[in-house]
Amino acid sequence: MSGWGERAIAVGLAAGLICGALSGKSNAQDMLSTLGFPVPDRGTATTPAAAPANPAAASIPAAPPPSEAQFVNLVGPIALYPDPLLGQVLMASTYPHEVSEAARWLRVPADRALGGEALTAALKARGWNPSVMALVPFPSLLTTMAEKLDWTEQLGKAFLAQPGEVMAAVQRLRHAALAAGNLKVTPECHCVIQTTGDIISIQPSEGQMVSIPVYDPAVAFGALAEAAHSPVVFQLPAGIVFAPGTAVGFSSAIEVALFGPIWGWESIDWAKRRIVVDEERYKVLAPGHIGFDDNVWVREPPPPPHKIASKTQIVATRSVRHAKAKAKAKASRHLAVTPALPPPPLYGWQPQYRVWGLPPGAIVPPPPPRYIARNWYNGYYYDAYR
Repeated sequence: MSGWGERAIAVGLAAGLICGALSGKSNAQDMLSTLGFPVPDRGTATTPAAAPANPAAASIPAAPPPSEAQFVNLVGPIALYPDPLLGQVLMASTYPHEVSEAARWLRVPADRALGGEALTAALKARGWNPSVMALVPFPSLLTTMAEKLDWTEQLGKAFLAQPGEVMAAVQRLRHAALAAGNLKVTPECHCVIQTTGDIISIQPSEGQMVSIPVYDPAVAFGALAEAAHSPVVFQLPAGIVFAPGTAVGFSSAIEVALFGPIWGWESIDWAKRRIVVDEERYKVLAPGHIGFDDNVWVREPPPPPHKIASKTQIVATRSVRHAKAKAKAKASRHLAVTPALPPPPLYGWQPQYRVWGLPPGAIVPPPPPRYIARNWYNGYYYDAYR
């Protein structure tokens, strides 16, 4: 066969392979159709539908905002608190875990007995937020907030998300208590009630004395409490007795001046629904604090655990050193005095004294001058008579 014939055969084979490859897809689709499988349209290319990024998020409806009745229920147990104490509770509720730790810390009698600078140093070593430190003078309140930790967390979340609505609910409850005749000045409250327009403010009458009001929200707020559902009620402390015709009692007044600088560094601005902070006094309790814009309080993240642990370790180390030094000094006072050696006899060799004793009545001449008795080869003095 000639060369031209071989070339023609090769070209024919190549063309057959190309046609078979092009028709393979069509044959495969015909075969699938024959077997009963669905076949996409040949003229259109199908692309898989994009899956949603978060299928669970599409199925979960957005949580509705809290209703007015829910705000009333949250702030009901604390609405009649004096403004300085109310502000501290609102801020501390945003740190529920620290509130629980502070309640456990106060169960130790030695910690509970601290005061003044010693208390301030111990609290700073714990690394808690100053709002939690400010509640230490009120151990029963801290215990209640720790026991009702769900309520504390809900109050903190509501105050962070909608502080204006929370403060508005407080004012609504105060007006309801005033209308019901349950918000009034008594000798036990140590407070002053001031009304400016629609704002009711409760301030301590004596700057350093604070009393906590005790009441049942379902009774103290009259008809408004009846409209609210499932009001939160704090357990009444033991020993509280209500006077006839009164729905609000008061615990014993606490002198907060005994607790150092942890109290009195904030105030509530009711007109603008915010809490204003005294920066200088705040920095005493939080040395790493940078500052608030316009002195308006915002929640600060708690310090890292390792920093709290290091502070606690330093304080613990100092305490251990102090305890060891105190124990050593106490033991030294009780050590037996070592008796002195008995006097040497009048004569004879005494190895413990390395001298010769002289017989009774011996006359000892005065020692020679020291420069005469100096050793010439090592410079030491010696007694030529012994």
